[in-house]
Amino acid sequence: MSQGILPLHYEVDPKSGGVTTLTGLPLLVEFCRLLGLPRLMSKVQARHSDQGRTDAQMLISLVLLNMAGG
Repeated sequence: MSQGILPLHYEVDPKSGGVTTLTGLPLLVEFCRLLGLPRLMSKVQARHSDQGRTDAQMLISLVLLNMAGG
C-alpha cells in the first residue's frame, strides 16, 4: 500500500502477527510535512553556519525521538 508524500510502501506479513511500536513514526513525518512544519522550522535560525543538518531536520529528529520514547 503506497502512501502520500513520502515514498513509503507497507507490506503485510501474514506469518508474523507482531507490530512494532515505532511503526507510526514515518506517518508522523508525513503529517509534519503536510502541515508545512519544516518550512516554519527553517525560520528558527538557531545555527550560525551552513554545515551539517538544517534546523528543521534537527527539530524533526527531536520530535521523533520524543515520540519514540527516547
